[in-house]
Amino acid sequence: MVTIKKIANKVGVSTTTVHRVLHNSSKVKEETRDKVLKIAEELTEQEGKKNSRNKEITIKDVADLAGYSEATVSRVINQFDGVGEDTRIMVENAIKKLNYRVNINARNFRKSKTKLIGLLIPNILIAFYGNILKGIQNLAYENDYTVILLETNGEMKKELNSISFLKDRRADGMIYIGKSFNEQRVAALKSCNFPIIVFSGDYKENGFPTVKINNYQASYDMTEYLIKRGYTKIAFISGPLDEKIVGIKRLQGYKCAMKEYGLIINDQYILESDFSFEGGYRLVQQLLQQHILPDAIFAAGDEMAVGAMRAIQEKGLSIPQDIAVTGFDNIRLSRFVTPRLTTISQPIYELGQTAMQMLLDRITHKVSIKMEKVLDYQLIVRESS
Repeated sequence: MVTIKKIANKVGVSTTTVHRVLHNSSKVKEETRDKVLKIAEELTEQEGKKNSRNKEITIKDVADLAGYSEATVSRVINQFDGVGEDTRIMVENAIKKLNYRVNINARNFRKSKTKLIGLLIPNILIAFYGNILKGIQNLAYENDYTVILLETNGEMKKELNSISFLKDRRADGMIYIGKSFNEQRVAALKSCNFPIIVFSGDYKENGFPTVKINNYQASYDMTEYLIKRGYTKIAFISGPLDEKIVGIKRLQGYKCAMKEYGLIINDQYILESDFSFEGGYRLVQQLLQQHILPDAIFAAGDEMAVGAMRAIQEKGLSIPQDIAVTGFDNIRLSRFVTPRLTTISQPIYELGQTAMQMLLDRITHKVSIKMEKVLDYQLIVRESS
């Protein structure tokens, strides 16, 4: 351990002199100052190599090198008031020289906050979820929180394991994006000892705060748009129909518009997919093998819509002359495919930020917190329809 006493003995001066050098006192000769700093650097380097091989640097090591108490070092590390600027600089220099790493877990345990947020999502490959994550991550970073991303594929076992993982690490909260609620999911979430925000949930049904858009109305509006454009044989590619808020609501909006305008709903035109490029591509390939083709396809997710476009074009058909295609979400890719995709624009980034802000409000126990926030959407018309 490099101490002021060791430096003093090595240079052949008093500990007071070393202390004055380290505090940049003007009462020390320049020659003596250079010797003290040189020896201090040599001893610190030697000790650092020794410590890297033998043991972890502790707060006591920092205190000994800086010449202050462990309590003072702790106040500097935790950015408490009441520490002089010179003292703070000395301690910070000692931390750098020893390459001391703060034990975050121990410090957070004392504060009873881990600054960890869990985010459960079904599939990290879906672009929509990536944009949500960006909104969550940016606001979390601004508030000194770390987001732990946990992919579940919508599987109950993985969700339960993820929840147990967050409990074990004493997470401060969780944002949940997953399947529709059943008794097991509700019980698992209610067993958590931290606040939870459910993405695209139903507060009245499951009791958890939620952020979403009106999926039913947005789907109705897109179907109505296609009908008013003269399309009558409209196929619909849904997301998973075990998702009540997204999958079921968008299908219901499509069906309601078709019925209200007196159009026949062909069961062969209702296809269930998984929001992926591959899902939309595969299903439309199968659809195009039928004798009676649709004149429009409304996919309940942009990635499925892009997959559908690829299948149509490979068949030698034109978009929108032979078959119009519309999507849902307005991911970045929708503006760069040919033709550009007509879609429902969700404020994806803002949905993520809103979910994170709702969670922060609950963590900090703010009052007058809304249990459900519904954001606006927009129908974006482009060349695909």
